Amino acid sequence: EHESLIDVHKDLAQLLSLYLQQPEEAVMHLNKAMEIHREHFGLDADYAQLLALTAIEETYSWQRYDQALELLQQAKSIQDRLLDPEDADRILVLRDLMNVHVYLGNLETAEQYGREALELAESNYGPMHANVHSPLYYLARVLVAQGRLVEGISLFERDLELVQDVYGTDHGITAAFSLNLANALRRSGRSRDALPIAQGALAILERTMGKNHSRYA
Repeated sequence: EHESLIDVHKDLAQLLSLYLQQPEEAVMHLNKAMEIHREHFGLDADYAQLLALTAIEETYSWQRYDQALELLQQAKSIQDRLLDPEDADRILVLRDLMNVHVYLGNLETAEQYGREALELAESNYGPMHANVHSPLYYLARVLVAQGRLVEGISLFERDLELVQDVYGTDHGITAAFSLNLANALRRSGRSRDALPIAQGALAILERTMGKNHSRYA
């Protein structure tokens, strides 16, 4: 099949996954894209990205974490062989390895991948770039899950500052990440600090979504 069909299958997979909630069909198209890519280009860095996209479906749509881990390990092996250690394309795979290890209960391994992903994002984009948000947020969650609340709260505070810089202080996404910080503060026994943050987030959501939105049901 012609190499142009790779992008067609990728786009169809995205449509099926994000908008039509048909993950099984999405994985089928991603597998087809990988098959065509292997035939034309072999196991290159773009193939590693296809492996990572398929792993995301296995993780979040199917909760098939062992399968996702295998795909991500293949992707990382290809990237280790072909890409510079500082290449920004490595961030997605490292971040998703972190998340899969969280689901598998391997928090120390998850932290290692998370720190590597964050370091790469910061070195490529700077500490307050939008692309730093994802590894920063997920690493904060790992630290909180480990019970290292002070460290996790510090990262959540920095992540909220970054989100505010990208979306503004009066945005639903800002409110959602404010609640992450508030929850971590509450877990650490700092309810007095958590309360105004949570109240501020609620006020933002009421303004942006309305009091009768399903989020409040």
